[in-house]
Amino acid sequence: MSGDTPEPDDGLDARWQRARAQWSAAIELKTPRQTTEKQAGAVACIDLRTRQTWVDFARLRTLGLADCAEALLAHEVGHHARYPNTLVEGYRLVRFLREELTDLFGLWGEGGRIPAVAAGRYDVLVNLLFDLLINTSLRAPYEPQFVALYRALTAATPPDPLFAWYLGLYEEGWYLAPGTLVPTTSDAALEALRPGWRRAARACFEFVFDHEGERPLQLTRFLLDLRPLLPAMAEPPGAGASLEGDAGFGDGPLTPAECRRVLDRHAGERAARRWRTTGAGAGLSGAGSTSAAGGEPGQGGGDPVRSLQDVLRGIVEPVEVARATYTRLARQADVEVPRAQRPGEDETPGPTEPWSFGDRLEEIDWLATLGRHGLAVPGLNLERRTWLPDDPRPGDQVTPWIELYVDCSGSMPDPVAHFNPGILAGFVLVEAALRAGGRCRIVTYSHVHQAMPTFVASERLAHAGLLTYIGGGTRFPWDVLLESAGRHRPEAGVIRVVLSDGDFLANYRHPDVAAPGLSARRTVTAALAAATRSPGALLLLLAARPDAPEMTALSKAGARVLSVSGWSDLPSVARDLVKVLFPNAEHSGTGAETPFAAPR
Repeated sequence: MSGDTPEPDDGLDARWQRARAQWSAAIELKTPRQTTEKQAGAVACIDLRTRQTWVDFARLRTLGLADCAEALLAHEVGHHARYPNTLVEGYRLVRFLREELTDLFGLWGEGGRIPAVAAGRYDVLVNLLFDLLINTSLRAPYEPQFVALYRALTAATPPDPLFAWYLGLYEEGWYLAPGTLVPTTSDAALEALRPGWRRAARACFEFVFDHEGERPLQLTRFLLDLRPLLPAMAEPPGAGASLEGDAGFGDGPLTPAECRRVLDRHAGERAARRWRTTGAGAGLSGAGSTSAAGGEPGQGGGDPVRSLQDVLRGIVEPVEVARATYTRLARQADVEVPRAQRPGEDETPGPTEPWSFGDRLEEIDWLATLGRHGLAVPGLNLERRTWLPDDPRPGDQVTPWIELYVDCSGSMPDPVAHFNPGILAGFVLVEAALRAGGRCRIVTYSHVHQAMPTFVASERLAHAGLLTYIGGGTRFPWDVLLESAGRHRPEAGVIRVVLSDGDFLANYRHPDVAAPGLSARRTVTAALAAATRSPGALLLLLAARPDAPEMTALSKAGARVLSVSGWSDLPSVARDLVKVLFPNAEHSGTGAETPFAAPR
């Protein structure tokens, strides 16, 4: 990047080493670089992925703050070393912040600010908490330098209420004289917004440092003090309050593994929400969280995929957000698919039968022939031995194989952008089958289809198939069903599930897909016959009228047809689909009554 050049100051290396020693000299960090382009308005910034630090040394000299460079360097090392230390930890707390603010702003009647939360305009609040923790850790050697830095940041433009409040945390927590950081006019404005604000600031500071290591709880307590400031607070809030401006913690997309860790909700978050909704924090927040109605933090009762996509916009790839949402809901169903016992091998001798030309030679039982007839005459008296299967062997089980045909035409919601209950049902099936040691194959179809080459035991591959969206018209791939029923594990059986709506009935009534050598209608007949060799081998879950004549015809052809009367009871739909497929399945999920009509 142009402008990124090492600071020519001869004392840079010595100051950098002293700054690192405040935390740990063993931390692998790159030498700081000078830039005025990395982040406009920032005195300094970091990239936790590359472990690079940028400092605007030129601006420090212009402001007469060259002597504060070491304190600023030590501050940036604190981000690398502890607060937040890794890119994942930083963005995990950003995700928690957005969920909490979405709830709090809804609770406080400030719903108009929620789009700005989703856009990341309040993310700076996470960095303010980190800055408070870092600067207080470095207070002993660098207090005068930090005071000078913050005074310089407020010299040109008076701070907004949030910035002034934030400076008040230092004044009260560090026992600085009033006016050291908070201008007189800001002091009066804060007193008008929140009488006795200094006592509240001292209480907030003490709470944060009494709960070191409980980062979500610290942040929640920090956010609750925003409420009195909201009427006069600018957006974005606290402009200039952070030494890093509104810079993030690093550049570049997160890997899938990092995305999963960012989305992982740990016990500290649950404890913080309990404190806010039912503990001492309930009095500060005003009431219980609005998330209770919807069951998910930061979402209320709306579309869980869309809501989480809004919360994590710009942080996590949309497909990873969708995958995490469906996985979490599927695991709440908590359904166990039972393993079926494998029949014993054909090793028990059965009765003999006459052998004839055309039978295999190895089937002749010569001893039985000689014992019964005394002379073996081919074509006249040869005996062939039959074999009977043993009883099922204890512990020798067949794992469930499930093939899902998922309608991803334009009549269905894109599962990455919006909640799709059929996809949730698919996730529940995949989760249950793979947990039981089985395998899955996903075939998504619209006017074209995409089929996984074979069955897989990989959860990630199965999820990627489920989240595929094509759009357009609906054209069920009868030829794929026919080919799969003849090729994949025909002797042990595969449960095949079609997730679609009424368009599937039109595909059955007027098929236009043909297998080689067959007409379209004969392809449908052959596919249904092959897929329904064993009871329950083909299940059609359709959002269609239960009294449609095609439903009866499909049932007579051997398919098990279930019509969904409504998709609103989403967890129940997913659980009951598995319960229909596996009547002996154990489940501990709770929900409303089943939305399925009786099987026809």
